[in-house]
Amino acid sequence: MLKGEQVVVLRPSKTAGSGKYNAQTVKWEDEPVDGVLLGTATPSDVQDSTLPNAVSIDLTAYFPRGYSQSLRGCRIRARDRVWQVVGDPIPFDGGITPTRWNLAVNLHRTDGR
Repeated sequence: MLKGEQVVVLRPSKTAGSGKYNAQTVKWEDEPVDGVLLGTATPSDVQDSTLPNAVSIDLTAYFPRGYSQSLRGCRIRARDRVWQVVGDPIPFDGGITPTRWNLAVNLHRTDGR
């Protein structure tokens, strides 16, 4: 039987401007989610980087059925790494869905840049 793992959704919330330049800041709120399946990370070289060790990594996370929050603009902390959510994922719709997971979330991060 497939069994997911816990990830933490980092949800942004902007705060009112303060300080010398009245600049807004982003506060990240933690939201733990259990039972998330993580696919295999797929690394590739960053073509436009001048650094030889730069790598771009993609990963797909499958969130459990019933998770209904928007993930637009969020980050996901999984396996001691922080990943950026790509786009605004929507759940699979209709038909027979025999598994507990119905939301595929594309994640991305770049290292060494």
